[in-house]
Amino acid sequence: MIKNKVSILMCVYNGESFIDDAIKSVLEQTYKNFELIILDDGSTDNTANIIKNYDNIHYVYQEHSGIITSRNNLLKYANGEYISWLDADDLYEKTKLYKQVQFLNNNPSCDIIFTDYENFFDTSINQPTLRQLELLGSDPRLVFPTGLFRKKVFDLYGNFDSSHNYGEDTSFLIKLFNNKVNLNNKLNDKLYFRRIHNNNISLCHTKVNRNDYFKKMSNILRELNQGSKK
Repeated sequence: MIKNKVSILMCVYNGESFIDDAIKSVLEQTYKNFELIILDDGSTDNTANIIKNYDNIHYVYQEHSGIITSRNNLLKYANGEYISWLDADDLYEKTKLYKQVQFLNNNPSCDIIFTDYENFFDTSINQPTLRQLELLGSDPRLVFPTGLFRKKVFDLYGNFDSSHNYGEDTSFLIKLFNNKVNLNNKLNDKLYFRRIHNNNISLCHTKVNRNDYFKKMSNILRELNQGSKK
């Protein structure tokens, strides 16, 4: 029996519309040896009450500080051998943790295993904008929260970069790549579902910031693809 503990880390800010779905997708996992830690970044809606309806969730509250501070603070509470991230508006497929834990256990030299994913429109979207259609059709090879990480990755390479207010997950992958961490391991199964709605972070930043984000991602993917051909 696989016994490795997984710390599932979730940041949320005013997420009352989606947080319940996200929690349920965790609780329905076929792999049960996990802790779910949710950091509430100063929500002013009903988010806290929804979370507190569930038992056995480690709930942490902080004054509103933003996604990067939230991610870094969450890592302080993680007790698992493996780290998994879930954005509060997204969902896990029920076998996600089992398949990824099994892969890491069978491949001790691998520190991160990503999965394939699927984008979907939230039911609140009747007439998607051009930008939302772009997000639906976007297909980066690596999507950060699909990954299952050995905790030592964060112990070795530290926190998310706080010098920018956007794209911290991409910056972290770039840091790993620059430190020769293998990012090429990926399951082809669609085990993560990204919800597109009216308040996605990628819709709320300026075009300049979005372009900078996609430029970073394009560069790392180009380097990864070149590396895989060697």
